[in-house]
Amino acid sequence: MNMISKFLAVMFLSFIGVCAYSQDDAMVYHVPEAVQLSLSGLPAYVASGSVLTGELSGIVGENKNIKISFISSPDIEIRPSDFTFSSLKPGEKKLLQAKIQRNESSKASQKNRVMMLVEYLPDYNALINAIQTNQSFSNSSLRSNLLQNLQSDNNEGKLYKDSVELTFLEGRLR
Repeated sequence: MNMISKFLAVMFLSFIGVCAYSQDDAMVYHVPEAVQLSLSGLPAYVASGSVLTGELSGIVGENKNIKISFISSPDIEIRPSDFTFSSLKPGEKKLLQAKIQRNESSKASQKNRVMMLVEYLPDYNALINAIQTNQSFSNSSLRSNLLQNLQSDNNEGKLYKDSVELTFLEGRLR
């Protein structure tokens, strides 16, 4: 068998292996979103004193002990930077407004950024129910693994975290 024939045989066997790979083996189920985050209020050029608006929306269950923080690159100050809420129900929205100021004592960054971070205790029972009743979680083995992970997180009282970030180029903050 010459070198080209060997190469083609290896390529053919590799192709068959890829075709035989089960789609279910490649699937991963993720926990449904319990909250949704968004940031707005940054025009093309942000003047000191501009207002940044963050929005937090409840999607699944009544989430509790919600802590929200705005963080930014060193040349930007955000006030207030922290917010707390006792709960957030499905369909409920919280609007968070903060002022942006240039921090004159810091060197300007090449990449200005503002990030909204949220930490909360999800409604584990509602998440578990959403997974059990949703037809898109059709693979019973993967669904079972996801439910076991959720139950473990629930037993530990694990807090969930999420974030959203806006990045803008140098010179956009005046």
